[in-house]
Amino acid sequence: MTPQQDTEAAGAASNGADDALPALVARPLALSPEAPEYLAVIAQTPDVSRVAIVELGSGRASLVPGVDGEVVDIGWVARGFGVLFRSDRSLWLYQFRQDRLLPVADGLAMGALRAYALSPDGHRLAIALDDAIEIAAIVEDGRFVRGHSYPLPYGLAVKQLLWLDDDRLTCLLRDADGTRRQLLSIDARERTTAVVEADPVNALLAPYPASGGIVVAWLDPNGIGDEAAIRMPDGELRPLRTADEADAGEFTIAYRAATQESVARLGTEDPGDATRLVVLPPGSAPARTWLEAFPRLQDLSLSPDGGWATFVDNSPLYEIGDPGGDVYVTAFGTDDAHRVLEASLEGWSFREPVLGP
Repeated sequence: MTPQQDTEAAGAASNGADDALPALVARPLALSPEAPEYLAVIAQTPDVSRVAIVELGSGRASLVPGVDGEVVDIGWVARGFGVLFRSDRSLWLYQFRQDRLLPVADGLAMGALRAYALSPDGHRLAIALDDAIEIAAIVEDGRFVRGHSYPLPYGLAVKQLLWLDDDRLTCLLRDADGTRRQLLSIDARERTTAVVEADPVNALLAPYPASGGIVVAWLDPNGIGDEAAIRMPDGELRPLRTADEADAGEFTIAYRAATQESVARLGTEDPGDATRLVVLPPGSAPARTWLEAFPRLQDLSLSPDGGWATFVDNSPLYEIGDPGGDVYVTAFGTDDAHRVLEASLEGWSFREPVLGP
């Protein structure tokens, strides 16, 4: 299927009390049984920013009740079947099966890539505040019980949070100009912390259970961009890829744990150039180009198991400079992309799609 070959029918959203807003229309997708069932995405107009939830098989779509401020950083809750999202410095939970919108926390740090992270079992929530990390517990009815707080080292702020398992959290910290980085490790069970220097680390990608390390994106001092590597418990960085790519700088944007493949965007000197994605296997296997038909691709993210991907094609709105566009879903590594949501100048455009259960 080419990018323009959409599935047949369209399902209209139920906007409830938001009938004054543009209609939200999603196309049902006939995907394989192992595909995710739901997608959450930010739907926006020049005046409104809302979370939308799409049931992929049926095309049923709905808008989450509105809150003040722009919506960012959406993510699925492992238990309770809901969606977390941030608006300004507040964190919210929408339990869409119960149609309940609940406040979770205020005072979130503004500079983090995402100011919260859920533990793998869904029982703990780490929240990045201006000067501390707070660990909240999630109880059976979906409420969050505020818990222990861990102060940050002076002069550093949270860039990213990553749970290594159900008890251990790693936090990437940086100073104001981004030149100094540290890793803060928190054991939520023992309530202990440890800090180590980590200047080459640019992002946390995934735990690496085989060695007890972490897959990170590290800044190569001899090249442009960053590369995926395993940071061992002793601090050694072991690049996942040994091949010498004679191409533009690589910027790692995703990692698939099942195959140890990373996804990189190839950078050029002109930010207006077309987007080029490559899938990079570990070792010396050849790199593979991916999704070449989408030169304005943005916001790529993988499903929890890494088998599927979703992204935004910004082509429809690129010329007017608006962020957002159409939303597509595809199996990892294939070019068989299915359009779910279509952007328009008169209606919604979309960003930050996230595949759920």
